[in-house]
Amino acid sequence: FWIQQHGGAGSATTAHGMSATGHALLGSGVPLPGSDGFLFTGRLSLRDHPWLADHSVLGRVVVPGTAFLDMALHAADTVGCDHVTELTLETPLVLTTTGTTHVQVLVAAPDHEGNREISVHARAQDAPPHAWTRHARATLTAGVSGEPAGLGSWPPAGARPVETAGLYERLSDEGLGYGPVFRGLETVWRDGDGALFAEVTLPDVADSDTAGFGVHPALLDAALHAWAAGSDDAGSDDAGPGAVRLPFLWSGVTLHATGATKLRVRLTPVASAEGALSVLVTDAAGLPVLSARSLVTRPVTEATFPAPSGTGGSLYRVAWSPVTGSGPGTGPEVGAAPRVAVLGEATESLPEPDPALADCRDLAALEGRLAAGEQPVPDQVLAEVSAPGGDSLPAVVEHTARHALELVQRWLASAHFSASRLVLVTQGAVAVEGDEPMAGLAASPVWGLVRSAQTEHPGRLALLDLDPRGTTPDVVRRALASGEPQLAIRGEEILAPQLVRDETDETDEPDESTDARHTGPWHLTSARNGTLEDLVWTPVPSDPVSDAVPRLLGAQEVRIEVRAVGLNFRDVLVLLGMYPDAENALLG
Repeated sequence: FWIQQHGGAGSATTAHGMSATGHALLGSGVPLPGSDGFLFTGRLSLRDHPWLADHSVLGRVVVPGTAFLDMALHAADTVGCDHVTELTLETPLVLTTTGTTHVQVLVAAPDHEGNREISVHARAQDAPPHAWTRHARATLTAGVSGEPAGLGSWPPAGARPVETAGLYERLSDEGLGYGPVFRGLETVWRDGDGALFAEVTLPDVADSDTAGFGVHPALLDAALHAWAAGSDDAGSDDAGPGAVRLPFLWSGVTLHATGATKLRVRLTPVASAEGALSVLVTDAAGLPVLSARSLVTRPVTEATFPAPSGTGGSLYRVAWSPVTGSGPGTGPEVGAAPRVAVLGEATESLPEPDPALADCRDLAALEGRLAAGEQPVPDQVLAEVSAPGGDSLPAVVEHTARHALELVQRWLASAHFSASRLVLVTQGAVAVEGDEPMAGLAASPVWGLVRSAQTEHPGRLALLDLDPRGTTPDVVRRALASGEPQLAIRGEEILAPQLVRDETDETDEPDESTDARHTGPWHLTSARNGTLEDLVWTPVPSDPVSDAVPRLLGAQEVRIEVRAVGLNFRDVLVLLGMYPDAENALLG
């Protein structure tokens, strides 16, 4: 009682008018009529390609860049090209543990010189049909002749062995996780010119053979690990802590032979391009397998890493998070607190100023005392921003922002404050939670103004928002000691804004009970005076004669009804809010 299988993937491909490619990742291909282009398709999943699970970056399963290179080389061979002039890996492709990802490689028609542009897109199988992301693009060239000299003398004369013990444990600590299939690096040497040589073998692991690849991506990826093992500066990075480097730009790549399971590798720094490597890969006999004029890597961090397909990770939002080490009892030791001056009237929330600066309550007075050399230079000068009462809100906002602007301009113009930081203190001017009321709304524009000034003068300005319910001087002292440029105090907690990925599900829809888009046919129209700021969803009324409604639109369909073509000057004035009779709607 066995289930009868009626054809596999190959027959399904043929039945739909496509051809089997023989490539392990791109199962089908079809020429595009009328354009001389070509389209390859494939499906990636850890079920069908379990070896991909052995390549992780910052805790995510990521398709290695060498797999994109192998796709590009296969596409080049299919359309009669023999050289990848340039391959740019734009966005890492993250795989989920259970889902399937569709891949499309589109090869454009040749240009007047015979070059072809290709792009590699992918989307999760359960994602919307339009949710494709471009992960790589490349240029293919034909007519490249010759091949480089091999690596016949082995190991190279004068090269010294490099210790590789603990390499993969160290890379794992840095965020690059390599499983058994990708741990093919065996021996590494380095010569006096900084070139690295290595031997790499494809591990004897199930489903990791070379069938369907030019060079198995895990084998070629392991060849690049020699740089991490033998280069003195391979671990250094100017992108900050938590950054890992991934292949970004391949240039001048040619595949000379296929089927190798054991490689010799030479990685040579490119003198004309900082951080670039030239790559030569040969078989065990020293005959060329693959060569690349240069390979450039780039740093990827947790904040910039793409989210798995199907999440809302392409958007970011600001979240207020507790400042590390700012809890009760933390902060500078006694005697190490910053020297503080306070402008204006003393309040219960702000700490007492340094005794030598207690009478300097005006910026001009403080500047004069510092110019005379009579007082020590303060580390931080606190200026509380308060809004006057009595006037209308727009007038209060303008007055508050103008006062803050004049204060900041005078501060930045004085050479006597170059070693100090001006802290503008507000109360309830920012919302650290979405539903938090803003008691100090009139001072909110000060935050936008000072944020702009901070980008031009780093380290000279800071913002501190106090809890509207009250703040103690001790918490303010700890906040100032943190050194953060923007802070908010809520209770005993000190918070700072951070850019985080928005995990909101992109498929979330509005309330179906109130949104016209879910209660029947609808259209987008203007309300009230007809300006573009008053667009609303409105149900489509039925025809009074036939009692019929227009056909419901499908996904990605839009119906446009043109009533008139043209725009008169009166409508322009209405849209700008300059027409004397504001109740008049657009003429259309």
